[in-house]
Amino acid sequence: MGACLSVLDHETGENGRRVERAIAMYATYRMLKSLYCMGASGVVKSLTSVALAGGNYLPGVSGLIKAELDKEMEKIEQQVLGDGDADALINFPPNGIPAEEILKKADDLVSGKHGGFASGKKWGGIYYRNTQLSELQAAIWKKFSTTNSLYPMVFPVVRKFEAELVTMVTNMVHGKVGLLTSGGTESIVIAMLAYREQGYKNGIAVPEIVCGVTAHPAVAKAAHYLRMKLVKVKVDPKTQKMTTALTSPAITRNTVCVFASAPTFSHGVVDPIVELAKLTKSKNVGLHVDNCLGGFLLSYLKKEGIYKEEFDFNVDGVTTMSVDVHKYGFASKGASCTIFRDPELRQLTYVTSTDGCEGLYVTPTIQGSRSGAVIAAAWSTVTFLGDSGYAKAARRLHSISEGYIKELEKYPELELLTHSDCAVIPIKSTSPDVNIYLLASILEKKGWNMFTGQNPPVMSVCVGEQHSEEVIKEWSSDVKDALAMIKDNPGMKVEGAAAVYGVASTTPDELLKTIMCQFVDTTLTVKQKSA
Repeated sequence: MGACLSVLDHETGENGRRVERAIAMYATYRMLKSLYCMGASGVVKSLTSVALAGGNYLPGVSGLIKAELDKEMEKIEQQVLGDGDADALINFPPNGIPAEEILKKADDLVSGKHGGFASGKKWGGIYYRNTQLSELQAAIWKKFSTTNSLYPMVFPVVRKFEAELVTMVTNMVHGKVGLLTSGGTESIVIAMLAYREQGYKNGIAVPEIVCGVTAHPAVAKAAHYLRMKLVKVKVDPKTQKMTTALTSPAITRNTVCVFASAPTFSHGVVDPIVELAKLTKSKNVGLHVDNCLGGFLLSYLKKEGIYKEEFDFNVDGVTTMSVDVHKYGFASKGASCTIFRDPELRQLTYVTSTDGCEGLYVTPTIQGSRSGAVIAAAWSTVTFLGDSGYAKAARRLHSISEGYIKELEKYPELELLTHSDCAVIPIKSTSPDVNIYLLASILEKKGWNMFTGQNPPVMSVCVGEQHSEEVIKEWSSDVKDALAMIKDNPGMKVEGAAAVYGVASTTPDELLKTIMCQFVDTTLTVKQKSA
């Protein structure tokens, strides 16, 4: 620590001394990162931030940090892009490619790259496995691929499908009115926009959102886009749920809504909506329930008597909800709903233009033109499955969850982090000798892509229809082998995607942001393979 603090001293010295301090600072940075394994992550992160900030003022130090960062990004690029793509396209083909050749190429690419998903070992945010439904979605998509919902008078069938779809989802959660969006993030942005506009009307210059640390990052994105202040509160460390005791002090005169989850993405727990609604109503602020992950599934678990608590508009005080159709509603990607209790709150999200050269212009959400194919495919999905289909799916998915939990009980080194209400099985290590991120890393090498989270460390399974009994048994067998491997190799290091969370709590936020932004840049890069 002495070396680290000396770097921050503003007294000048000889060049040799400054270089020594720079080297000492960097060595300290590496050492502090390693302390994560001893549980000093919060202190380490703070001290490392100070060390890095001080290092930027010293010659050579920023270069050392950049060199280390470049090494990590090279690893990420190799993982995402490999050695390059031999037939990567960076310009339009000069004469076009025949349709049959394009279809064959697509088939070849999918068969070679998507095997993990087809086997059920890789999740990928797809929740259903129904060949008949997939064929219906593809057929409907073909019929409506050249339609545009921006022109309801030209494509009245698309308008009909959208209105009916939104109404059906709204009635499922006992709301009043809704909007169809492109996904959960847009649904949340739209809801937060409504609260911001309401706040502006009430004279609040910077409207505030209060959420738990377990809230989905989409609410942070909404706050950023809309220039709102996001206030995060701690949750109950045992249940991982928000509490009124921890939430109430964060509500101020500038608060426009509390953001709750049903369920949370990391742990599958439903926040206490009834209690939170009583609190928000007493404070005269809105309550948004993020039902994106649990949409359809939680509603039908409730109908089937498996889940007992109230969480939707049946609760007095819930003012908006976000409900994904493309998760457990089993629609193709690109369909979600924002639901409102008050039609006037919905109208606050509309942006009208009356004085432009194009004339009068208004659309229901952020988008302008929207493919009618997405809407038609979602409509066909909910009408194909119907009430009985979703009830059956809810029972089946609940059985899958129980299957994972039963297998988990075989391993004393592991247990549920907390009770899960639906969708997600959160797993923690009970042994100091088993790093949950290392377990996830080994499973990743065996072909699984486990979801990992932090604060606290967790490895989760997000259940889907593709998780057959055979898949669950194979997962359990691989867990058994992985635990044995960890026991036999105490010096094993965490690698792959799971390694990110092993260092995230000890890495300064600014450095993490840099890595994350560069990762996105990498996914948008075309890397041609050298001849």
